[in-house]
Amino acid sequence: MLSASEPKTWLRSPVTIVVTVLGMVFAAYELAGVLTMLLANIALVIGVWTIPTLEVAFSAWIKRVGLYRNSVVLLACAVWGFSALGVSYDIAAKRVSQLQNISVTPERPSLPGFSMQAIIAIKRSKLEGRQYITDTGIVGGERISEYISPNEVFTYSVTDSSGEQHTIEAPLGTNGIPFEEWVYLTCEMGVSNDWSFMRIVVNGNEVAYTRIPERLIFEKAGGTIIGSGKAQGDHGGPLALEFLAVYKVTFSNAALKSNESAAKRLLPNLYDHPPFSLLHEGNK
Repeated sequence: MLSASEPKTWLRSPVTIVVTVLGMVFAAYELAGVLTMLLANIALVIGVWTIPTLEVAFSAWIKRVGLYRNSVVLLACAVWGFSALGVSYDIAAKRVSQLQNISVTPERPSLPGFSMQAIIAIKRSKLEGRQYITDTGIVGGERISEYISPNEVFTYSVTDSSGEQHTIEAPLGTNGIPFEEWVYLTCEMGVSNDWSFMRIVVNGNEVAYTRIPERLIFEKAGGTIIGSGKAQGDHGGPLALEFLAVYKVTFSNAALKSNESAAKRLLPNLYDHPPFSLLHEGNK
């Protein structure tokens, strides 16, 4: 049988402390659903080496000064507290990252329709009215436009052959399309047999999407104006445009990333210089 002091000795054993603490760390990572266990494995290795080493290095001195029990308790509490804080922060960051990766860019089907893709930078402006980026089609008829509304909201507008207008919006700034930064902007409208969709994608991240429960019909194609609208009085806004492509089909996320990479290869030094400066002129 164990003596009265043996259970206390066993509970204070460095091996027991190490196994318990690291086991809880491992379980926390597993419960959090972390995709990779690399950091958990590193924590296991460091913990197994560090805690016994500290025990051996300081136990003789702690015993000599007579503060063994209190010092061990204090050290264990400090190590566990900081470890728990660090692990909690890391787990929370990974969960946020996972949720963002799941929700930002859902896959959409490749359908007949319209896809405008551009490397562009938008500058904040005090101009009144709509500030058009491109305008395709016919005024009063079928029309596809991208513009900044008077209240500084990026708007993608589609008017079908029946005269019905459909729009989606994306914020300008840090939560949507940033000001005065190069971005790869995609505006798409896809048409299926009995439904359609519209979306706005910025640097591969979908920032706006809507599903329309009807087939949008376009019978007449019109030309495209860049930097202005087609109606009298329409105007553009301050923007830098270095690449523009228009397609009659929508793209999968992988295809959009491939198009973005190909466009950037055409302008290898563009992102090294800020927009709206003379420095990027030599990269055209």
